[in-house]
Amino acid sequence: MHFQRDGQWETIDNTLEPVTLANGSQGWRNRANDFSVSFAQNFDSDALVTVESAGHSLSWRFIPTSEWSEAALALVQEAVRSAETELGTTEESREDETTESPRTSADLVQTLPIGGAAANLLVQERSIGLTDEERDHMLRFPLELGSEIEYLDSATGLSVRYALFGKSLRELITLYERPDAPVAYAVELTNTNLIPTAENGQIIFRDLAGNDVFRISQPIIYDAAAEECLALGELVETENGGYQYIPMFPIAAAQYMRRTPTLPIRTTTRAAALS
Repeated sequence: MHFQRDGQWETIDNTLEPVTLANGSQGWRNRANDFSVSFAQNFDSDALVTVESAGHSLSWRFIPTSEWSEAALALVQEAVRSAETELGTTEESREDETTESPRTSADLVQTLPIGGAAANLLVQERSIGLTDEERDHMLRFPLELGSEIEYLDSATGLSVRYALFGKSLRELITLYERPDAPVAYAVELTNTNLIPTAENGQIIFRDLAGNDVFRISQPIIYDAAAEECLALGELVETENGGYQYIPMFPIAAAQYMRRTPTLPIRTTTRAAALS
């Protein structure tokens, strides 16, 4: 796979290298690609991931429930209510719960622990004694096309991995225990003069001329037995005119979570350059 720079075709090299990021902090960036991807050194960074293409950039970070917008909280509350209705676990059925203080929207879901987990670069190694089929695959898809980085914290259970291949970035969040509540995350989005639009479960980012630049795919939840279902990825505008992206797994996953899934449970989505 190749990309064009200054009129010349160059080979994509997504090997991650240590760099100084725009905010002065240390991080990682792929070596050669017109789909540039940067990762922060710590999970709680103000810009965890930044993707750049066609002169535009899109950054995101996971935020704690204390920073969720009113629109995001209302969206989660409605989604959880619908999921509870489907599963038959409405407020009226919780007779054993205290009624001294009503639950807030943020209390209704399980979300990611936001902490300073450090990035761990996953090094790919070339195997010795490849079969002919494996060698052919290696020639067509060399290791330099892909790279992976993860943020792990065994104390809190945080497990977020990013896999970069070609001009696509896959996000993989792993739950090693069955959640006892619907799962939802909130991601704060920052971009340069792009207009995000929700279309058919995806989020498309377009420039002011209407050209597609980035796409975030609809999230998928699946378990170790390869049972899967589509989840929700909702875009909300915040009170200050910014945007938050809310991947949620209560409604689409309600029937799925009724049974006992085979652990671990993983949720995945993709960000890609479209220009």
